[in-house]
Amino acid sequence: RWAVNRYIDRDKLIDFAFDGHGEKSVWPMPPFAGLQASFDNLADLEEKYQPGLYDPADGDARMEAAGYTKNSDGIWADADGDTVKCPIVSLPHFSDSGPIIVEMLKQNGIDASFSVPPDVGNLLNGGDYVCGMWGHNGSMSGNLYRTLALYTTGYFDNKSQYSNPEYDAIVEELAVASDEATVRELEHAAMDIYLAEMPEINIVQFYNRTGNNGRYWSNWPMTVTDPYMNGIQMHTGFPYTVMQLEATDAE
Repeated sequence: RWAVNRYIDRDKLIDFAFDGHGEKSVWPMPPFAGLQASFDNLADLEEKYQPGLYDPADGDARMEAAGYTKNSDGIWADADGDTVKCPIVSLPHFSDSGPIIVEMLKQNGIDASFSVPPDVGNLLNGGDYVCGMWGHNGSMSGNLYRTLALYTTGYFDNKSQYSNPEYDAIVEELAVASDEATVRELEHAAMDIYLAEMPEINIVQFYNRTGNNGRYWSNWPMTVTDPYMNGIQMHTGFPYTVMQLEATDAE
């Protein structure tokens, strides 16, 4: 997974898929203002692991260290000649970026493809896939518990099927922690494990581009000026948005 991560040029992906209107993602949570304390707390881990770094040479070194070599077709294969395949299944939402990622992986020796099967929900939720693309909800303010819980053993939305007892124990402790220093210590420890093992590869922020009427209410979350919350009203952050709105007193 780390090798695949190094093969993805997020800047080029955003340029091609979104005409430059996008944002790289190296964390499993969005850059909401309410999570800034967590991002500050994890800055040393970002420097240590560099999860957003595009470095095909490093990806190649990781593949070779794992025992793979490229065959005559330039595809990574194990000692038995079985090639590394990454048939990506996903939702139609990702038809803009999925094929571009496939091409990047192919150029670096991964036999990749992209499809949007009608039963993709069952495949992703049941773990019956090799590679997949999806988004998820999680932490929006305060601390990272709701995001970190997504990767605990047996969690209903753990699509990566990740399981690590040490990680589970940290997140379980975080669920009841109230002291700020303890919260930061626990989320840092959990994310250190997460980055080392990389249960999923974070690629781009999936923007919800909503139109809001400012005639009667102002202070809506804005991606450029103040991205304090997910702007789409049907998602779980809307009650927080409501509390931030300011009446314009317009008739």
